[in-house]
Amino acid sequence: MHMAWPEAGHVAVTKKYITKKNGRKEMKTIKSGAQALCVVSLMSLLSACGGGGGTETDAPASGYKVGGVASGLPDGEPVVLQNSNGDTTTVSANGSFSFPATVGKGAAYAVMITRQPLWASCSVSQQNGTANADVSSIQLNCVAAKAQVTTVAGPGAFQNAQGLVLAADGSFYVSDFTSDIIYSVNSIGQVQPWAGGFQTWVPGSSGYPALVTEGWLDGPRLNSQFFAPVGLALDKQGNMYVADRGNSMIRKISASGAVSTLAGDGSYSFQDGQGAHASFDQPQGVAVDDAGNVYVADTRNLRIRKITPDGTVSTLAGSGTAVSQDGTGAAASFTYPRTLAMGPDGNLYVGELNVGRLRKVTPAGAVTTIAGRDLPGFADGTGPDAAFNGVTGVVVDQNGTIYVSDFSNNAIRRISRNGVVTTLAGSGQSAVIDGIGSAAAFQGPEQLTLDAQGNLYVVEIQSGAIRRISPTQ
Repeated sequence: MHMAWPEAGHVAVTKKYITKKNGRKEMKTIKSGAQALCVVSLMSLLSACGGGGGTETDAPASGYKVGGVASGLPDGEPVVLQNSNGDTTTVSANGSFSFPATVGKGAAYAVMITRQPLWASCSVSQQNGTANADVSSIQLNCVAAKAQVTTVAGPGAFQNAQGLVLAADGSFYVSDFTSDIIYSVNSIGQVQPWAGGFQTWVPGSSGYPALVTEGWLDGPRLNSQFFAPVGLALDKQGNMYVADRGNSMIRKISASGAVSTLAGDGSYSFQDGQGAHASFDQPQGVAVDDAGNVYVADTRNLRIRKITPDGTVSTLAGSGTAVSQDGTGAAASFTYPRTLAMGPDGNLYVGELNVGRLRKVTPAGAVTTIAGRDLPGFADGTGPDAAFNGVTGVVVDQNGTIYVSDFSNNAIRRISRNGVVTTLAGSGQSAVIDGIGSAAAFQGPEQLTLDAQGNLYVVEIQSGAIRRISPTQ
């Protein structure tokens, strides 16, 4: 009988027994490879179990994951976390999260918050340790902030203020619809004329000359005239753009203080073209992008217009029909667009006055509805479940969160990146009352602006005040 040799590494086991052959007793030995394999397999099993000693296994070739669980995060707003190895992750939803890069066995990790939403207070716990397996124990917890409303200037600082911007030096600029003046407001609330208001003589109704401040006059800012200025916007170079509603023009105030007319012929009509060959019909909102293009809420023409730096006017979106219809270019329609703002994503955000909708317009002119419905009302909710009563101010922060002045509801509303509308401050009462959340009251909130820290400011047409809305715990 042929016998195979044991495989390398196997130990042969022998059995000895006695047989009789030709009347003699003989001792025979048989090698058993199968029994040797059984013994080796048992030894291997004990070795794999650490021999009962509990030794650690090696890290996988891909490394260990570092992560945890997020809770209480505001809807769609990001929190940026950084690990001690320099790796970062952006957490924008509640639930599990992890860093994109893995770490090796025995590597230390330490996680910290590098950016969080303005309207939340976030913290991390169990953020330090050593990775000997996948880490999923880090806890990111956020608590929503409340809105503290205070008064910065006024009441009574202005007659009928509608436009508001905040310059890099901390000064506010306010357009007054009635006095035809653009005012500056310094950091301690002092108000003084900054542009417009130059007095000229005109024939009076009784035949006697009368002094007026309204009109159309370019020149040095304090020797210029506007007629019912409304929306204001600043570019990166410090130039200001004014929706001069009464003159149906878009005016420019350079950083050096010279007033000029960017576009518009003064007629209440609709015409694309360059400079004085273009026309508007009582424009009320302006915004500017990083390239210096100016966008206009041409209210009575029911359109969004675009002006290039050389003054060429074109129609970005809108059909001229007073309905709220999504679409692209002339296939879209607006119901009296009143205010607009440029978002960090390069899209325009437009507030409609009559129905109270918030619309988005892409650089290609594609229009969609973010929130609001056909009829005015006062309701929080998502998309069309929310209701406004006249959107007169809009601003977008660096995270893409939208803030809205809800004029007739006397409230400041907040729209998350996922389209969820909540009431940040105000109860619907028409009054000037400082306080937190619904304990505060507004009186005709108009244009909104943001400072570098993300605090909101709003000007009120009925009270003549500037109010600040800041987060607090």
